[in-house]
Amino acid sequence: VFAATPLNQMTAFGKNKRADAAAASGEGKMLTPPRTLSAVSKLYDVDGDGILSEAERALRELDTENEGHLSNQKALQIMEQQLALQHQLFSMKRVLIGLVAFTIILALSNLGTAFAAASLAKDTSVSQPQSENNSIAPTL
Repeated sequence: VFAATPLNQMTAFGKNKRADAAAASGEGKMLTPPRTLSAVSKLYDVDGDGILSEAERALRELDTENEGHLSNQKALQIMEQQLALQHQLFSMKRVLIGLVAFTIILALSNLGTAFAAASLAKDTSVSQPQSENNSIAPTL
């Protein structure tokens, strides 16, 4: 005997999403009965699967008056938050690009210093001190 499952809770294989999740998590045979969404929460269930996604839940939490829709003030608040986040992200990208450029300049200057030290080491020669009788004295 098959239990009736609402169409918005069916997966591609015809099984209940909550049952699939419980089976995947290794839960035993006892399944908790599926919780139903309130009438207001159902308005935020855009895909109609009976479960609020993270974005749907965020919108639902912004509806503090439980009206089933967001006011213009709430929509403005969301847009201001998004624009502030975009500005912050752009600033962080600029700082990151600056740090990468500074790191490349430091690496190139380190490489140049190493080549300069190597060429100076080649040009340097050790001269032997000469004694009065023009014989080469061993140096210590």
